[in-house]
Amino acid sequence: MTVKDTMTKTTVYTPDEVAAQLKLHPVSIRLAIRQGRIRALRFGNRWRVTEAEIQRLLRDGMPAV
Repeated sequence: MTVKDTMTKTTVYTPDEVAAQLKLHPVSIRLAIRQGRIRALRFGNRWRVTEAEIQRLLRDGMPAV
C-alpha cells in the first residue's frame, strides 16, 4: 500500500513493496529494518520506508551488519 503524505509530499512503502523493488524477500527487509540497516518509520505496529531510503539502498546497496 503506497501512501503519499500530503503534508510533506513524501511517498512511503510497505516492507513487501520495498522487497519487490529491491528483489529481496520481505522477511529480509523486515529483519534489516529491525537491525537498523534500513531506515523506516513506524506507524502503530506497521513499518513504512520512504522513497528517499529506497533510492539510497539502490544507489549504495544494503549496509552490512
